[in-house]
Amino acid sequence: MKNFKLTLFALFLATAAFAQPGNGNTGPVYFTDSEVDKNYVSFGIHGDPMFTQRRIFSLNSSGLNSGVTRDDFPATGGFGYNYGATADFRINSNIRLGIGVGQTAINYRLDDYEYALNGDTALVGLNTSTLYNSFPLRVGFVTNMNSAWSLEIWIPVAYNTLVSYEESTVFNGQDIKENLTEDANPNMWSAGIQVGGAFHISDQWSITGTAQFRYFTTQIIDKPNRPRETPYGTGISLGVRFTP
Repeated sequence: MKNFKLTLFALFLATAAFAQPGNGNTGPVYFTDSEVDKNYVSFGIHGDPMFTQRRIFSLNSSGLNSGVTRDDFPATGGFGYNYGATADFRINSNIRLGIGVGQTAINYRLDDYEYALNGDTALVGLNTSTLYNSFPLRVGFVTNMNSAWSLEIWIPVAYNTLVSYEESTVFNGQDIKENLTEDANPNMWSAGIQVGGAFHISDQWSITGTAQFRYFTTQIIDKPNRPRETPYGTGISLGVRFTP
């Protein structure tokens, strides 16, 4: 984990090495249309706090929870996040194509989960925590509103590889935590949409912000006493972009 974060930080610092020295002006320098046309690639880092939850895709008719309905599986969403780095390439004046690397955390709680241990069963609150490495490919639509602001819409599709999956609960007064990484699906696809914009504070640096929705197309884990669940997340993305 530590090496992964250091790699992301080093990647962004390496892109900053391409920056040209300024002319000594202390005030902001905004893009002009002619200058935008000369920039073919930009690099960014971002952090995305999210509210993560799960959707019941279908019910499992076997195991302890057989014969139940969707209402028997209430869940409470939790705090998740995504962070990473991107490289975006200018296709024309309005279209961008980007690639990236990052990590995504999904957390939620099953409120009335029938849990079995040593022959005993009880309804418990089951906390789930999942971490993925994410590799997004995204298409962006950019419109310059004026010299300082641009409106942006991004559609990312990401391939996600599992890092860890854990479940925790309190059963008959006993704290239980299970690492079920080996039982969870190792790969997952996700798709989303981001709507927001960028504020250009100089000819090379911008602050970005979007609202986003992200949906995962595969269930996290396949267990006989669980419904088929697919997670999703809503939140914001805040970042810094560098254009050499």
